[in-house]
Amino acid sequence: MSESKGKLELFTLPGKGRAEAIRMMLVFVDKKFTDTRLTIEQWKIKRQLSNYGNDQKLPMMLVNDKRVIFGATEISRFVALNFSLYGVSSSEQEEINKVIDDLEKINVALTPIIRATLTKSYEQRKELWNVFKVDTLFPPLTKYDERLANKMFLVGSRVGF
Repeated sequence: MSESKGKLELFTLPGKGRAEAIRMMLVFVDKKFTDTRLTIEQWKIKRQLSNYGNDQKLPMMLVNDKRVIFGATEISRFVALNFSLYGVSSSEQEEINKVIDDLEKINVALTPIIRATLTKSYEQRKELWNVFKVDTLFPPLTKYDERLANKMFLVGSRVGF
């Protein structure tokens, strides 16, 4: 049985976060999956019982009760590859990977802003945000806005299938 035809279970923390894009892709391709949302304490217990390393973080996908995939980007790539959402050629996949890389840079650069928010350092958060948006956020958004001015999709001419 191909992995795309099998059973999928997505493990995440409660809420949306980065895993929401994975859920949206699975719903878009009409793939049934089990959406398991765990508290941090439940995840620690599951991680220990399953012998996953302490460095393994959610989201996690279990494929056919056997294969385990960790990380939003890795799970998204798995879903995209298995459900014809990852371009129709290797050049389109390369372009998609560049978009993913841009998004990963944005995500990593948000970490200090999130940390300042969690520690209620609002003045520091404001300063970090102002630098972040000019140096990290606006350049790729401007690039993508220009690309989308003349076409409907960032990559390719259709959504999957």
